[in-house]
Amino acid sequence: MTDRLKVIAGLVTKGHVTADVGTDHAYLPICLVSEGISPRVIASDVSKAAALRASAHIQEAGLSDRISVFVRDGLNGYRPFEAETLVISGMGGPLMIRILESSKETALSFKEIILSPQSEIASVRRWLYQQGFCLTDEAMIRDGDHDYFILKLCPPQEGQADVYASFADDMKGRKIAYRYGPILMERKDPVLKDYLVREIERLDQAIASVLKGTDREATERKNQRLRQLESEKETACSALMSLTI
Repeated sequence: MTDRLKVIAGLVTKGHVTADVGTDHAYLPICLVSEGISPRVIASDVSKAAALRASAHIQEAGLSDRISVFVRDGLNGYRPFEAETLVISGMGGPLMIRILESSKETALSFKEIILSPQSEIASVRRWLYQQGFCLTDEAMIRDGDHDYFILKLCPPQEGQADVYASFADDMKGRKIAYRYGPILMERKDPVLKDYLVREIERLDQAIASVLKGTDREATERKNQRLRQLESEKETACSALMSLTI
């Protein structure tokens, strides 16, 4: 179990039957059942080899009676209300959006959804907000040399508090909320703060590298890249400033 998977397991509501999409080695389902968090887990992976690997690990753990493994593409094959918690991790943001969008009826049937996108976190948050999903909790973890955002959501619910509300009237604030997370920002999360320091350093290096470029025929492309990097740095600096106030 990686630190990221431990954090994900800690966000699952105890007693919930869980669906783990993209299970790979099935480490998360084994943890959920062996730790008494989930009474049963339905695990799936689009790769037959991964599903066979997962089945072997589950059998070794003696949990084949409580963890089922299937070869499935996303939520295809899952029935609405078959499980209460949906976990999708270890894949890019656009793929997560595709999975949820292509099986939206099933996605909306879960009581809670836990996502850990490997890329384009801002696009994922924006899509979820536009679809009415309610962000109820967030976590951030540095695991090895990688930083992971983890989101916990519930389907649209009447009267559910809008955690983006304080950012709604400010476009810069909204951009920060989508990129770095409104709950993490509100908590002044220390892991996020350390991440922002490194992110600003990375952006400074990227800007310096672009400025050193000598390709005169690509001036417009170079300027466009500079504007993008400077915009990203401005957002990161504003977020860091908010965390230090």
